[in-house]
Amino acid sequence: MILKICDWIIFYSLIFLVTLTPIVINPWGDDQFRLPKEVFAQIMIIIAFSSWLIKLVEENLISPHPPLIKGDKGGILSTAKRIVSETPFILPISLLILASILSLINSTSALFSFKSILNIILYSLLYIVIVNNVKRYKQIKTLLVSALLSGIITSIYCLIQYFGLDPITHTVNPVQPNIGSYRTTGFLDNPDVVSGYLVILPTIVLSLFITSKNLFLKILFISSFILITLLIILIHSVTPILGLLAAFIIFTIFVVPRINFNWKVSLVVLLIISSIGLGVMTDKPSSILGRISSLYKGLQDLSSDRLLMWRTAGEMIKDKPILGIGMGMYKVKFFEYRDKVLDKIPYFGVYEKAEQAHNEYFQLWAEMGTIGIIAAIWLIISSFAYTIKLAVPRSSAAGLPYIPSPLEGEGRVRGTTNQLLIIGCMSGVVAILIDAIGSFPFHIAPSAVVTVVLVALTVSIQNLSSPSERELSLPSSSPLVGED
Repeated sequence: MILKICDWIIFYSLIFLVTLTPIVINPWGDDQFRLPKEVFAQIMIIIAFSSWLIKLVEENLISPHPPLIKGDKGGILSTAKRIVSETPFILPISLLILASILSLINSTSALFSFKSILNIILYSLLYIVIVNNVKRYKQIKTLLVSALLSGIITSIYCLIQYFGLDPITHTVNPVQPNIGSYRTTGFLDNPDVVSGYLVILPTIVLSLFITSKNLFLKILFISSFILITLLIILIHSVTPILGLLAAFIIFTIFVVPRINFNWKVSLVVLLIISSIGLGVMTDKPSSILGRISSLYKGLQDLSSDRLLMWRTAGEMIKDKPILGIGMGMYKVKFFEYRDKVLDKIPYFGVYEKAEQAHNEYFQLWAEMGTIGIIAAIWLIISSFAYTIKLAVPRSSAAGLPYIPSPLEGEGRVRGTTNQLLIIGCMSGVVAILIDAIGSFPFHIAPSAVVTVVLVALTVSIQNLSSPSERELSLPSSSPLVGED
């Protein structure tokens, strides 16, 4: 009975996490948007992890009174070894946590840094909880659909804001127009932030659309895809659009060569309809060209304020190259290192402060040092090597070469519904990694949570408990051909 309750709590904590984190707000607080989401995510992760620990105790995998290390039968060490052996990427994750803790050596406020370190630890625990508890196809798809549901709610509200209505958050920026892309903040406080969150979803929706058997769900998925994609373009934030483009390219490379000709034509028609719809919604027939032009202008802007932020991070890296300046210390020490940059280059921007470097990689390197950036790169490369091996069989129908992986010998997901979901998740993660070049999505709870969930679900798909579930066939109407 207790085991069932624990399983129920774990699963629904994860559901609440991916569904409610993006839309939780506190209209009575000073920080109405980011802090409530972060605190809510932390609470849900702690509840899920605590329930898992109780479950381990009930299953006698952890003894309430573990023996001495010698033998350690049924003790914590033996259980930890099993979890480590069954959880991919545990080494780079452990190194990332270690780097965050070591960064405290150079931190001027250990208590201030603790918040950032806590997030890294909790997101790592979230990944481990999902990998070790989400083991059925229905659970995986429910989590993906829940994340999509939250994206749909956010997108609809953003669209309402785009046309000048804001019945809930009332976040009016007095220096910007009260309509259009400046107004589309959703349940966050910045259009760039909300588009950075949404950019992870389109390829997941496409995967769900292709693999769904239900006509109603197909209509829902394709409508959601159009809504979310058009909204990202309407906001015309630079790095989310570049991330979206990269995700579509990755998705196309892995999926389109397996699609029938009629479905290829359908995709082209879909893109044309999306372009026309974008022009109608913005009342500008040449809106697509306008978006391309805005990308160029956005890149030009990087030569001023954002370049200053990046160069400031560079000065931090030069000063503390190994361990970094300390987690969460970028905004604290920004002025100190900014002055060093201003001594070297002219700057005529308007930013007087910067809480984030607007580049996750520079900021991570500055705050956690070379050890931290090595851990992050190791984690990214390992996860993509793992994912590509699952998504691309040795004899690929797409004609893609086999890419070796350190996980040689593991089973492959071959030509199944699972393979499409893996490709959708991988493409979504690519999108947010591109967005991280010019923004800070991993400092925003909804974006960070969804990214961790997608990486974890990729592993869960490979580890489906039932052999029959590992080889789930696609619906008869599926466009995929040439399965292995």
